[in-house]
Amino acid sequence: MINQKNKIEIVYEDDSLIVINKPKNILVHPTTFNEDETIVGLLKDKINIKEFDDQVRPGIVQRLDKNTTGLMVIAKNKKVSDDLIAQINEDILIRKYLAIIHHNFKEDEIIIKAPIARSKGDKLKMVVSDDPKAKNAQTNIEVIKHFKDACLIECLLLTGRTHQIRVHLSYLHHPVYNDELYGQFDGYENYGQFLHSHYLRFIHPLTNQIMEFEKEPDDTFKSLIKKLESENK
Repeated sequence: MINQKNKIEIVYEDDSLIVINKPKNILVHPTTFNEDETIVGLLKDKINIKEFDDQVRPGIVQRLDKNTTGLMVIAKNKKVSDDLIAQINEDILIRKYLAIIHHNFKEDEIIIKAPIARSKGDKLKMVVSDDPKAKNAQTNIEVIKHFKDACLIECLLLTGRTHQIRVHLSYLHHPVYNDELYGQFDGYENYGQFLHSHYLRFIHPLTNQIMEFEKEPDDTFKSLIKKLESENK
């Protein structure tokens, strides 16, 4: 269902929470750098904002970068928000992402454990760091398809640090396609990185039902896969 007021695709909604398919080029919540339209702003009529201590990010239990697309769950009240955050901390809420990255991995399964901190040289960037203040971060990777000098991977997040997948992959010299901040521009103007939240699974905080969602990436993402497949021939 597309919300006609703001063109955000609502995949599921009840009195407690909303699952959306986040589009490109939109922030989840206001930041120091941008106060324009955000996911929070567009859905604020559905969220009991007054219940939250943080009224800038009410109901946000997982964040996607501005140009990362895909599934995310938003709580409508604090009780549900607290429950979903606890599920993330206990590895009950499962988040899987698809990414197209530069170069091939030799292995088909990779576990990246590398702490992340904010870059001291660029306030927009995060970096893998041995600073005592760096936060532990783990990304589990499974290679889905190898191309000539790239691959399609699935990333399972075990933690949720800012830019985590992009930072970890750049650290391993396998940056996400078209990620100008952590890699390079690959010719896709106004698109950003090829990173998509395609799978979400959690236990409904009120009904205890297992909620499972899957969403394919957009046509541009799929067209790059086809282009890379053709180069293999």
